[in-house]
Amino acid sequence: MRISVIFDNLAKEGFKPAWGFSALIETSKGEKVLFDTGSSCKIWTHNAKRLGINFDDFQHVFLSHFHWDHIGSALDIAYTTRGKHFLIPDGFSKVYISQLAERGHQVSLVREPYRFSENFLSTGGMKTGIKNLYEHSLIAFEGDKYILVVGCAHPGIVEITRRAIELTKKPPELIIGGFHLFGADEITVIAVAEELLHLGVKRVAPCHCTGDENRQIFADVFGNFFVNARAGEVIEI
Repeated sequence: MRISVIFDNLAKEGFKPAWGFSALIETSKGEKVLFDTGSSCKIWTHNAKRLGINFDDFQHVFLSHFHWDHIGSALDIAYTTRGKHFLIPDGFSKVYISQLAERGHQVSLVREPYRFSENFLSTGGMKTGIKNLYEHSLIAFEGDKYILVVGCAHPGIVEITRRAIELTKKPPELIIGGFHLFGADEITVIAVAEELLHLGVKRVAPCHCTGDENRQIFADVFGNFFVNARAGEVIEI
């Protein structure tokens, strides 16, 4: 499996950083899912081009939740392509959904856990603590292993991980995405990192809304099993 980080607050040399998250997930069988689209189509396109990625390279567009920093390129994709499959949780406006659908795309409103292809499963929408906003996360299988991809982890990264373990009966090989710990105190972040370790998570790649200092805490807790995810990184599982 290959995870190409297209959009993040931090970036490798030659890539542009910006607030938001997007990654392309590709299994060894050639199935591809674009997870979120960042906050800017211009920056997404720049970074994707350097990674050899374009709008034609994926069928599924998995939008974790209805926040601008995760859907910034979604309408550009919808209006310049045909036949994509958009997967969204509750919380998207009816107007936005119609904008996706009117261009001939399939739109799946995901409330319960949903296996939408052989190797990809949605956790189902989870409450975020924000009125009428739900978030779902992606489970991507590769053989007997899987990774968990999260957007902002508004429901709580530990709670999402527990949902994934409940669905799969085992811990993820890797969790990547925003852990929603920006501004959290050190004791809280250490407790979260240690709980993920206790749950059996093999590796972590916290980015986006985790917070730069908090990434270092995860690096300290997970040691060699910490993955430095940023725009331009390609991670192989």
